[in-house]
Amino acid sequence: MPEDFFSTSNLPTYVLVDGTWRMPTRPRMDGVIVRRGAELETVEPRRVRQGELVAIGLAEDGSQGIVVHPEGFLGGSASANEFRFMSAEVSRERPANYEDLARRVEDERRNGGYLVWVVGPALVHSRARADFEWFITNGYVQAVLIG
Repeated sequence: MPEDFFSTSNLPTYVLVDGTWRMPTRPRMDGVIVRRGAELETVEPRRVRQGELVAIGLAEDGSQGIVVHPEGFLGGSASANEFRFMSAEVSRERPANYEDLARRVEDERRNGGYLVWVVGPALVHSRARADFEWFITNGYVQAVLIG
């Protein structure tokens, strides 16, 4: 998988191909966009074959050839009760108090606490694998739950 592969969400996504914005078929969460012949298809990363063209880019604003519509097909009419992607208190759209989080983790470690991490696909999609490896190597991880 290319280092800067684009990981899909459940929001409408368009890719610029030969001057035309195109929507991949088979949209899905945590997928990869590949070009298969004339088609763009969203597939599970494990289904990408060697030599296939994979969409790369970290920006979602079109500057790197990929646009993600943050409102999806709701067009701004979402009610408070509708499911919203990444709408939890901790999300990439909201700043996090990392100093407070680091202090809490360090306090827990210093006091002999048992640090359990719950991680999902975002660990890979955010390119944080090496960072998490550092936490493991330096004794900040006693258990990992993966979902």
